Amino acid sequence: QRRHRKEQLLQRHPKFLTLPPVIRQWILESPSNQLFLQNRVEEILRIGEWLAELRKKGDPYDYRIVTEKILEVEILKREGFNFSIGWFIDKLYRFNLKHLSIYRLGQFKYFRLEFDEGEGDYFLYDIQLAIEEGFKGFRPLEHRVQFPPESLEVDCDYSLNYGVLRVEIKDQKGIVSTILQEFDRYRIWVEDLKISTSRGVASDLFIFSKEGGSCSKIPNLLYQLTKDPKILKKGEG
Repeated sequence: QRRHRKEQLLQRHPKFLTLPPVIRQWILESPSNQLFLQNRVEEILRIGEWLAELRKKGDPYDYRIVTEKILEVEILKREGFNFSIGWFIDKLYRFNLKHLSIYRLGQFKYFRLEFDEGEGDYFLYDIQLAIEEGFKGFRPLEHRVQFPPESLEVDCDYSLNYGVLRVEIKDQKGIVSTILQEFDRYRIWVEDLKISTSRGVASDLFIFSKEGGSCSKIPNLLYQLTKDPKILKKGEG
């Protein structure tokens, strides 16, 4: 298993052994498999060092913005401090979202957003302002996608602890931000997602935690995405 091999490499790395024990535990026990599959050992260690620094300072969140070649935004926040990730992506509507990673690390959550464009330095202040505003509560999107009911498929039996929302729809901006906004609305925690586009069709996967009775909220979430009242009747059946 690729994750197991990466964990073994980490545990033998001298820098990993210098991290506080609780940080090492949070990394190794993270439910986010993509943390290990998407990153080299050195990158996981960098995130771990940042996590240890933020925990020591006691701040609720921190962020980093890279504007060389591509625009990359990293956000690290405490679990109980909500960040409107869907609204934030919507505020960066002028940029084309290429990849989004979400990792849970103990009492913290990590986001990494990558955009195709490399001109983010021109909008650095706007990006910083949007991050700060994103921590001020739930707010409506400017650009929403309405989904045909047949474009969405939910499987709450995906695994013991996780459900999955599969999306297949004509590629357009606003797909990811609209869906994440509704997950935020119903306090359903997205643990991982995969963004894929082929021949003008977006095929995205959102893996969510079943904690807190999430599956009972899914009919309402789907209604917000489709505005199809039949979905609510199905949820009552």
